[in-house]
Amino acid sequence: MPVCIANLVCAEMDTNEGQGAGMFMRDLVRGQAAACDLERRRSHDREVGACSLIDSGEDVGEILIQEGVCGVGE
Repeated sequence: MPVCIANLVCAEMDTNEGQGAGMFMRDLVRGQAAACDLERRRSHDREVGACSLIDSGEDVGEILIQEGVCGVGE
């Protein structure tokens, strides 16, 4: 199920920046399990929620912001 990470502003996938963000995300979670706490709302036909990597407990959104891949949203 596609998930929109809550409170992030990222480029759309049809842009070079969006494709780069998608590749970063795939590399970040490759071989790892992630869990998402869904907010019971949708954005662009995706569930919205906060996700973390199971093994490390790291917040995926925070990683994307820290690495400069995405910005802070509302």
